[in-house]
Amino acid sequence: MLQIKDHGELSVLNYVKANLLKLSTAIGDNLDQDYSRLEMIAEDLIELYHYDSIEDIRECLKKGRRGDYGFGHHKRGYVTMLLLREWMEKHLEEKAIIREKDLAIKKIELEKVENFDAKKFYEEGVKFLAAQNEREKKRNKFSSATYEEIKHRYFNENKKEDENGMD
Repeated sequence: MLQIKDHGELSVLNYVKANLLKLSTAIGDNLDQDYSRLEMIAEDLIELYHYDSIEDIRECLKKGRRGDYGFGHHKRGYVTMLLLREWMEKHLEEKAIIREKDLAIKKIELEKVENFDAKKFYEEGVKFLAAQNEREKKRNKFSSATYEEIKHRYFNENKKEDENGMD
């Protein structure tokens, strides 16, 4: 309904008819030669699924054209409203399952936020930072002060060896 309001009834009808013609051509129906049947099916789809988006109709027809939904007990190569209703039912069921999975994931994430223990979080953070500082100290054991001390000791020892070697 919103898409009809936004784009106009004729525009939406033509869009659905174009997708029906793609389906018809793909499965070998002669819907392009039977304009009254094309018009009737397009109007019925829009009327029956007026709360669903036009993209849902397009996606359903595309998946049906690709064989994702099969033909059930219907004659292959012939588009009927009964067949399209079965396809839309499958399409909308798939969409609902995806939406339910997304809602379940969001619910889990929300529970994590609601069960957030700030005190524990900060205690763990302090432990982590302390451990990180210890690792940093171990890695930087060879500081500039240590370097200067080692350098002087080295030169002093070499100086003593030179003096002893001259004797």
